[in-house]
Amino acid sequence: MIESEIKFISQQEYLDFERFTLDKHEYFEGEIFVINGASIQYNKISMNCLFHVSNKLKGGSFESFGSKFRIHIPENTFFAYPDLSIFSDNISTTDENDDTATNPIVIIEVHSKQFRTFNKENRFALYRQINSLQEYIFIDSEKVFVEKYIRNDNNSWHLTTLDNLNQTIELNSIQIELKLSEIYDRTKFII
Repeated sequence: MIESEIKFISQQEYLDFERFTLDKHEYFEGEIFVINGASIQYNKISMNCLFHVSNKLKGGSFESFGSKFRIHIPENTFFAYPDLSIFSDNISTTDENDDTATNPIVIIEVHSKQFRTFNKENRFALYRQINSLQEYIFIDSEKVFVEKYIRNDNNSWHLTTLDNLNQTIELNSIQIELKLSEIYDRTKFII
């Protein structure tokens, strides 16, 4: 029996590779993980979030970026492509390439069974190490269900769940509201 050896790469090797490949990959502790395609539902929800959040932020002091913008958490080596990340107009990047930021205020991720390498709990545990992060929003793509985590003054996190299209998520740190009916517009669920 031949055992295959896993080759761990450095963060710089990952960035050098990632900057010249067509596919997107995430990185954690020396391993890279390909980001696969996603369902129609997933894509509709992601686009709805990007569209509505971007419109609500227009003209203000916050900027939103979609899933092609990479974030990095130096404290735990994680490089990720959240579906939506929101920054103040003072974005800190890792180097002169300006393609990897370290200080999001809000991260919004849409989840489905087949899409992410790390599950919601693992990702959120890594994201919590971002000092600037104030809110993390998890959106389910298979049913109407949203979890909103907000950082408290004592660095603990408060969870609010929403599961009705008539509900609204208040994103306090960026002073906007997002209706679940906006997030799930034109989606269909098998019940």
